[in-house]
Amino acid sequence: MCLLCVSSVSCQHQYHCHLQIRCYIYQNVIWLHDMQKLIDCAKVQSYTVNGVKAVSSFSERES
Repeated sequence: MCLLCVSSVSCQHQYHCHLQIRCYIYQNVIWLHDMQKLIDCAKVQSYTVNGVKAVSSFSERES
């Protein structure tokens, strides 16, 4: 749910910034340069995936 769309009646969701979540060896990752457009990533630990800096997106798995 988009907080901007909830707070505004005339909000157009299609023009909001989105992060693309990619799958790499059974883990969800987000490219660092995509995240840096939205938040400060100075203290975020990243690693290299196919030559691109990425951040692991941890999510709780249901058992």
